[in-house]
Amino acid sequence: MKKVLNKNLILGILIGLPFSIVSVYAATTYLASNIKYKDTTVESALNDLYNKSNNCTTGSFNHIGGNEPIWNIEIGFKPSKFTIFSYTSSKQMFYSFNYNNNISEKIIGSAYYNNGNDDKATDYSSMFELNNNGIIFNGISSWYIMTYDTSVNWIACQ
Repeated sequence: MKKVLNKNLILGILIGLPFSIVSVYAATTYLASNIKYKDTTVESALNDLYNKSNNCTTGSFNHIGGNEPIWNIEIGFKPSKFTIFSYTSSKQMFYSFNYNNNISEKIIGSAYYNNGNDDKATDYSSMFELNNNGIIFNGISSWYIMTYDTSVNWIACQ
């Protein structure tokens, strides 16, 4: 029994050792930074993809009801997509503005009220300006939803 166990152990070491050596050699020789494709390395392409997928920023500010709703959201880049949303708990109102240039150049907004009324998805593009530093919104102070204090939240991506 001891001889069979020793033979199996020695056989396992003799087979496993070459596989381990080959694996370590391949891992150290063929790093992602060494593999070239077109004009870049795999490592560089993966880093670019990661940066593009995670290049979003978020923030919030307080809108004081009755004031002119001119919001200058400075993010340091021209967004390719964003969502601006707010919920006013005292009146149970929610509104959002959404933009994604992969889908449309229009900025679509909707509002929902506690009494069951809602504003259908509407194009609000004329009230927004997108520039290299962020988003400027020039709203209408007489909008019912703009007459209340609310916290405005946003998510913007490059």
